[in-house]
Amino acid sequence: MIILNFGHSLSESAIKYLSSEYKSIKEVMIPFAIDRKKSIAVEVEKIVEGRVSKRILSGSQPYLVVLPSLSIGVAYLLTYLHGRVGSFPLVVDLTRNSKFGVYEVKEILDLQSERDRARLRRKRSK
Repeated sequence: MIILNFGHSLSESAIKYLSSEYKSIKEVMIPFAIDRKKSIAVEVEKIVEGRVSKRILSGSQPYLVVLPSLSIGVAYLLTYLHGRVGSFPLVVDLTRNSKFGVYEVKEILDLQSERDRARLRRKRSK
């Protein structure tokens, strides 16, 4: 499983957890450096198109995403990936372990399944 990491480097415990969930993992660190004087949409497109493999962007390779900390960047990143791949990604929810000061995996969020579930609810409320 490819992990597109736009945020914090994965700790040993996070890598261990993800390795137990997926046969093999490969973390790809992608610096999420946004020039806030420029269009956020253009900046995110430049990052994704320049650093994410064409196999992922074509929808032919599964992947996980570790989100960046810039909230507007997260919104555009998820929107752009959805537009390119055709679905929302699986997202690694990291939480900081205050005792050890490292980020650990809390859970894997399936954003596409959540979107689909919400759409069903919308249909029932009409």
